[in-house]
Amino acid sequence: LSLAAISGQAVKTMADQHFKQVLWNWAFCATPLFDSKGRLTGTIALACPVEQTTAADLPLTLAIAREVGNLLLTDSLLAETNRHL
Repeated sequence: LSLAAISGQAVKTMADQHFKQVLWNWAFCATPLFDSKGRLTGTIALACPVEQTTAADLPLTLAIAREVGNLLLTDSLLAETNRHL
């Protein structure tokens, strides 16, 4: 999670790529979530056992982050429009 937030990019970490040995049996995908002003507001993450990871895991977090970002933008635009009414 922190690597995605710090780098600003989607990241997949699995097995011994993780710095904590206790998590080596897990795969993690994380994609940062930004608001309409480009500020980091959170991270979309997916965790699963290493043997269950698929090539679609990281694209899934990207798609979810994109959709949530679009919803945040829509809410922001709607709130701005309502202020002007």
